[in-house]
Amino acid sequence: MKTYLLTLIVLSFLSGALLWLFSSSKYEKHLRYLCSLVLLICLAAPLKDIFSGNLSSLFPTFEQSSTVYASSYGARLRQVGAEALEKELTAAVASGADLDEQDFTLRAHIALDGTDLSLTSVEVTLHTVKAVAAREKIRSLLLRDLSEQIILNFTEDLS
Repeated sequence: MKTYLLTLIVLSFLSGALLWLFSSSKYEKHLRYLCSLVLLICLAAPLKDIFSGNLSSLFPTFEQSSTVYASSYGARLRQVGAEALEKELTAAVASGADLDEQDFTLRAHIALDGTDLSLTSVEVTLHTVKAVAAREKIRSLLLRDLSEQIILNFTEDLS
């Protein structure tokens, strides 16, 4: 629609400029007729789309806005899924390794492939000596609870 309007504006200016340049010549009448005919054909071009049933060229499509919505929806879905999984894994590890939830933090990384969520990696930060001592127990609990092949990253932050 935008290109259609720009075309009309440019043709109007060009026809006006041509008519102004040849205003006192014997071809003014023929030039006026030709410019009017070109503008009339340009104005009637959308009627062809209306009669053929193709209205997509007249009105904007919503494909771009739907992809923006889908990407923001996917990001939110990934975030909510990661938070829920982190809570569940934290509770399972805390009870299985006899640790407090303050002894460590879990961060899950989730990938969205179309409509499928998949866990790609888990980062575990150990905050206490007790948690560092239970590192292998935490690893075995996480690998037991997660059926997918994932990457486990352990870091120690004993400050």
